Amino acid sequence: MSAARGNIHLDGDEVLHYPGVARTSTTARECRDASAQAAGALNAVVASDLARSSPPVETFLASAGEVIRIVRRRDRGMSSRTTLAATHRKDGPLTSGEAEAAFLRRGERPNWGMGAESVRFADLFCGCGSLALGTLEAARALHMRGELRLAADIDLNALRVLRASLGVDAHTAARWNLTRHVKADPTALTSASEREMVARVGSALRIAVAGPPCQGHSALNNHSRHDDVRNHLYLRVVRFAALTEPDYVLIENVASIENDRRRSVERATEGLLALGYHVDAALVDLNLLGVPQLRRRHVLVACGPHVRTLSVKDVVAAHAVDDQRSRTLSWAIDDLESMPGKLPFDHASVSSPDNARRIAWLHEHNADDLPNPLRPPCHQGLHTYKSMYGRLHWDRPAQTITSGYGSMGQGRYVHPRQRRTLTPHEAARLQMFPDFFDFSSVTSRGAWAQMIGNAAPWKLAYAFALEMLR
Repeated sequence: MSAARGNIHLDGDEVLHYPGVARTSTTARECRDASAQAAGALNAVVASDLARSSPPVETFLASAGEVIRIVRRRDRGMSSRTTLAATHRKDGPLTSGEAEAAFLRRGERPNWGMGAESVRFADLFCGCGSLALGTLEAARALHMRGELRLAADIDLNALRVLRASLGVDAHTAARWNLTRHVKADPTALTSASEREMVARVGSALRIAVAGPPCQGHSALNNHSRHDDVRNHLYLRVVRFAALTEPDYVLIENVASIENDRRRSVERATEGLLALGYHVDAALVDLNLLGVPQLRRRHVLVACGPHVRTLSVKDVVAAHAVDDQRSRTLSWAIDDLESMPGKLPFDHASVSSPDNARRIAWLHEHNADDLPNPLRPPCHQGLHTYKSMYGRLHWDRPAQTITSGYGSMGQGRYVHPRQRRTLTPHEAARLQMFPDFFDFSSVTSRGAWAQMIGNAAPWKLAYAFALEMLR
């Protein structure tokens, strides 16, 4: 199904036509065409200007000790009100940063089972459930009942955390090797394992979200970057869409997936178009959505033939936070600085003697970057990893959180005020995991690092799911 040209889809029902302005990402080949890129840039400017002139999708206020989230629905004059968290603030308007800071510190899991209308969805390569959390919150924000039908991953530790945090059982959050159990060819005959998966999902699936493992095309993977068999996992998502026919498909990954030699995004786009979906894709700066780190992700959204068409840039423009500059390291973790570390989750990894001396030097000299002579020999001289062995800035967003957050040799992960690296709890906060997320079923620091570092912050799925549903 080819996408319409010359249309810009706004926040409401209206569609405006601008002669000569083409939609981006109809196919991956068109994305690479110079004229399409130029048109896409103009399209983004127009959409951003229009979004700014529209009423905000969300507003927040403090009322009777609670943070209230108000979501503007597309129904004329309608809005939905839900409680985000408790607060000690005086009654009155709140910024999104004030409201979401309270939600990050919420200790009690929300009730996602309320609402007359059900939103059935699946999460592939689910990890510990951050994309599922965003989808559940979007449904709750609209007084809908979020119903996670399938959360599939190969990592048992991550699945344990998801079950405890989102309140689902082992039948729903199950260990599936999607490479083995789901075929890459959307037109192949259905296998027994695929039939079992479809039976678990059931009918009327609204949304499928997916975050295929990113190590195959991460910029930090020098061994097989841009040419890794894991990059074929995109085709398993297409196959899942062919089998279950969700209204919407959302796939997120690292920005460098665009350079994948196996053409993962392009082939997935072609497959989804062949299934009748409209497809759009773009890079997203998550700090625009309120995530307190410098993190860019590639986002592909596919919309079925009978539902509202979404543009990645339009969604981001509609959900860009009003206080982006406040989303800093301190915004996310300032209250953890004085928290007594009774549990390993609140303790930083023990640095080697050499790294302990390097951390001490940074603090004693009030420096952000370690001079070359103090670095290990392999990180001296000309290199492109300046942030490694660096100290975080208290009043700026953190650098991208990866599974290496516990080692200064893996990035800028030294605490700005204390002589240590980040704790797992601090890294989880920077990835937007609220405090009700329960990591206690896992005791391995390596497992914590893997699931926290590989997660996509829930605000990404929330923004897109809200636009799919409202």
